[in-house]
Amino acid sequence: MNQQQNPAIVAKIVWGALCGSLLMYAVALIATGKIATISLPTTTERPIEMLALMAPTLLLLTLFIFRTQVPKAKTHAERFPKQVICWALNEFVAILGFIATFLSPESNGYFAVANIAAALVANILMFPKE
Repeated sequence: MNQQQNPAIVAKIVWGALCGSLLMYAVALIATGKIATISLPTTTERPIEMLALMAPTLLLLTLFIFRTQVPKAKTHAERFPKQVICWALNEFVAILGFIATFLSPESNGYFAVANIAAALVANILMFPKE
């Protein structure tokens, strides 16, 4: 029996797993008690927090890449690596928010909520299509 994998299914599974991991970052922060408050930061002294605040602008670049480069690919083998790179950059934005919240002395969840939500929206806009 010859079973062939549908490449579109593989891309959707990877996309779904990455979206699920975004939600797991929030669950991990809540479970460890690292989110005590969600408020705009009042200080700019910590570089990781400033980086986390600026990171969602990277999503504009990933969306641009996804909208311009992925459609140029003729086959799944050309398209899939470009999709994964865009999704990985979205994940990076969420991880920066996770780290900033985890290291925040005030346990401010703003960084995680903002970055995870932005990355999730970007992932939804980058759903793999044929």
